[in-house]
Amino acid sequence: MKQTELNLDEPAHAELSASSAHRWIACPASVQASRGMPDNSGQAAEEGTAAHELAEQCLRTGVEPHEYIGNEFNGFRVGQEMANLVKIYTDYCRSLPQGFTFVERKVDYSLWVPNGWGTADYISIKEGEAWVVDLKFGRVPVKADCDQLKCYALGVHYEFGFDSQIDTIHMTIVQPRLGSIDTHTMRCI
Repeated sequence: MKQTELNLDEPAHAELSASSAHRWIACPASVQASRGMPDNSGQAAEEGTAAHELAEQCLRTGVEPHEYIGNEFNGFRVGQEMANLVKIYTDYCRSLPQGFTFVERKVDYSLWVPNGWGTADYISIKEGEAWVVDLKFGRVPVKADCDQLKCYALGVHYEFGFDSQIDTIHMTIVQPRLGSIDTHTMRCI
């Protein structure tokens, strides 16, 4: 398997990031127009980052989210609600076939997009199938058949596809606040 090296000189987000793929695919000029703009994130985004950090900690350690009630992630104290919502996501990830699994894994899709890379929340690979799972903590519905997950799928296939003989990729968005788990499956030919 190829190893994607983390370059500490790289910015925290790629200019052509997977999370903004919906924008730069629809409007390529937006890339240049947004250069130099501050990356201001609001309260909801910061809470989403806290939920992602909690989920990452739980998936890496095997500890349940409720064990972290009272702890702080990204400036947010974990309460019952956050623990309950993150548990929906971690339970889903843990229910997937477990072969090779990765949490917060950088994936490289620069073969198709110059300097294109992103960080997939959760990846599991087993017996020719890959699962790419993304946690969305907000209240705006997002479908799994989206550009962001397709970029991650390209990266997973590029890095692991040959060695793991991946022929099917399942892309899932887990939105616990909306009670939604949406999956889009693609065959790799």
